[in-house]
Amino acid sequence: MRIGWRKLYSYLRRKPSEFYSVGIEVDANHLHVSVFKLVNDKPFWSSYQTFPFAGWQDALKGYVTELGLANTRCAVAFSSKKYKLLQVDRPSVPDDELAQALHWSVQELMSSQDEMVVDFFDLPAQTMGANKVNVVAVNKSDLYSLCQDLIDIGLFVHSITIEDLAICDLIEPSHDATLTLVQKPGAEINLNIIKDAKLYFSRQIRGYEKLSSFTEMELQMGLAETLSVEVQRSMDYFESQLRQGGVKKLYLHLDTEHQDLMADLINKAMLIETHPLIPDVEKNEALNFNTASFVSLGAGLLLDPEQEPRNEV
Repeated sequence: MRIGWRKLYSYLRRKPSEFYSVGIEVDANHLHVSVFKLVNDKPFWSSYQTFPFAGWQDALKGYVTELGLANTRCAVAFSSKKYKLLQVDRPSVPDDELAQALHWSVQELMSSQDEMVVDFFDLPAQTMGANKVNVVAVNKSDLYSLCQDLIDIGLFVHSITIEDLAICDLIEPSHDATLTLVQKPGAEINLNIIKDAKLYFSRQIRGYEKLSSFTEMELQMGLAETLSVEVQRSMDYFESQLRQGGVKKLYLHLDTEHQDLMADLINKAMLIETHPLIPDVEKNEALNFNTASFVSLGAGLLLDPEQEPRNEV
């Protein structure tokens, strides 16, 4: 992506926004937008909107104009359907050459012929004898056109991240490991294990895409137990293969109206403290966590007023 010098100068000289941040999730069919203000020196979730991906530019431009969001810092998070997350062997090159070396090796692994933008982040822990690195690959054309459109609309593109890392920023940093189960409507369950605000392990659990159709009675007839088995397998890997202490808490945000029941059933099946995932952020009373994109919320909260962003690619 190239920006002319005059345009870049005017872009950097824009009047600062009165808002704190805009968190955007880009998924296959929609753009989810969470807007934050700063109230008492803390992010306050003030507005939320979802736009169909087709024609999102005009819709978002109108939204930015309506709310007066011009020049607001914007953090973009790609959903899991929009990027590839791979673990590959770390090339034997100097650190300043690592990104370039990974680009060529990952490009060869991708089935797509499209050019990819490649970035990486280290694994906090890995199996005995391994020397791998997490690599994220995003379609270059998609990324560059998205950023250019956001700039043209008037937002200040501050950072780019991915779904797995954005979810980490919804969890209060802790030295104890925390496991999250986050699910979008009709999708797989995204499992993350987080410790010290870092992503140690992630996987997708399939087979629960119709979870929203189950009644309370049906949920109690074995479904929670089978999900608990999948969760236990991930915890066992985290403890035995990554040589980490046990998970202390589990938070869930699943595609069901029975969040409290699922938390109670998993708690009883696994004997681990389990709660519905409710982000620790003040909000407009009209907004509802249950119908919002947690990825867009996490993206907006990357811009912590007291520290640099923790999780970016």
